[in-house]
Amino acid sequence: MTATHNSAIATNGSDNHVNAPTADFQTDTGFQSEIRPPDRARTGNRVGRRRRRGSAMVEFAIVAPLLFFFFFAAFEFCRVAMIRHTVDNAVYEGCRKAIVPGGTAADARSTANTVLGTLGLHGATVNVSPAQINNQTPELTVTIEVSLDANTFVPPQFTGGKKIVRTLTMKRETANL
Repeated sequence: MTATHNSAIATNGSDNHVNAPTADFQTDTGFQSEIRPPDRARTGNRVGRRRRRGSAMVEFAIVAPLLFFFFFAAFEFCRVAMIRHTVDNAVYEGCRKAIVPGGTAADARSTANTVLGTLGLHGATVNVSPAQINNQTPELTVTIEVSLDANTFVPPQFTGGKKIVRTLTMKRETANL
């Protein structure tokens, strides 16, 4: 068996082993082999890899439902916060529309429902007090009530019939003519 030794400096196609020395050997049978650097040596433990793949699947089966549950819960908490802020804004805009001279309770309801419609909220109740607004009305109160049962992706038995209720009272602006 005759072997010729061709030593060369090669990169081995990896950025981690730039200029790592390798040695190529060619035997008289024409078989060429490569001696790898110690950090690239093969372990040859294919059975162990299969066993690890199985344990990775079991770990994923245990962790994935929890991960998806926490993601969905975080999404729902953010949605409820967004609903709350939209109701706050609708109360303010509705009240603001009706406190100006010439504003009506219908204007307040319409403006509040328009703001609530930006999120597509269902089953919202908008109350304006007093129902008739005139020049002697000193203040105006707008109350909005939104049920979480109809406006979240969570089944109603988990929301427990909770409602978001916001009330705002503002003094009316008067025209000083």
